[in-house]
Amino acid sequence: MNDGASSVFAKDVVIATYYPFGRQTKTHFKKGMYVSYVFKLQIPKNYLPYAIFEDTANPYHYFRTDDEGDHDSMIIGGQDHRADIPLNKEKNFIALEKWIQKTFTSMKYTIKSRWTGPILEPSDGLALIGKIKDHLYVATAFSGNGITYSTITAQIVSDLIENKKNPYAELYDPTRFLNVKSMLIKGRDYASENWHTIFGT
Repeated sequence: MNDGASSVFAKDVVIATYYPFGRQTKTHFKKGMYVSYVFKLQIPKNYLPYAIFEDTANPYHYFRTDDEGDHDSMIIGGQDHRADIPLNKEKNFIALEKWIQKTFTSMKYTIKSRWTGPILEPSDGLALIGKIKDHLYVATAFSGNGITYSTITAQIVSDLIENKKNPYAELYDPTRFLNVKSMLIKGRDYASENWHTIFGT
């Protein structure tokens, strides 16, 4: 009897579903859920080069510019904080727009839309990419840098499946023991980000 369900069989499986499904205990305590605040702006043509930008503020900000015909668009975000900290969303959107006005003092813009998005952060600052058990691979905790980490994932996982040595496999190994020093540094950054987002100081 066909109940409408389908099965897929494969020798090797890559879990690249943002948050790994199933009981992936080897990655469970190595990532945390964050919230990022984002605007889509309409900006003047050729005001900025088409590129991806990121600052070193705390909390940090990021933006990307694109061609949209007779004008350009800017996707700009920041004010990240842990998802389990209840905050006033409007306050964070206001803070983000104030940063835009302070940073781009001469730029005329129109807010076309806004939203919040989830960001999965690794506990020690490096994405979790690679083998978690025989024939099962994972790619997660990209920290919002999917364009970069998806390319790295393709290189690492394809090499592992073909039993080739990859120079980055050990660095991003999802089963790695978390280095205490790295976690302390990242923990300090996370605490500072949340403090600034909550109190604005």
